[in-house]
Amino acid sequence: MLFLSYQKNTIVVPYGELTGSFEIIITTDPDLVVTFRELTAQEPEDRTLTLNQQIEVLGLKFAVKEKNEVWQYSLPGIIENNIISTKQHFFSSKLFKYVMLFFFLLSFLLLFILLMLVMIRS
Repeated sequence: MLFLSYQKNTIVVPYGELTGSFEIIITTDPDLVVTFRELTAQEPEDRTLTLNQQIEVLGLKFAVKEKNEVWQYSLPGIIENNIISTKQHFFSSKLFKYVMLFFFLLSFLLLFILLMLVMIRS
């Protein structure tokens, strides 16, 4: 992959041989805050990201805001929903069901052994 000479305001993110890499170019222009340049096998593609906008680059999502500004959309809600859906996915998975079945059978077996010991001693 051919890398161009980079300026001080450029962050290079090597992402992978199959998907390509990208640059994050930070500008001082208030209207065009960040430019993403995808460095794929084709021509580099520049995409701009303004404040409180969400953009996806090579499958990764980015959003930018000023330091003391409030998000225009519910970013924490998106994060919480992803965490909750991950937890719900675990509790509905086969692994969780097998673990619960194992502990149920183990507790039943221990209870049975305990009852047998009590009956033998009496």
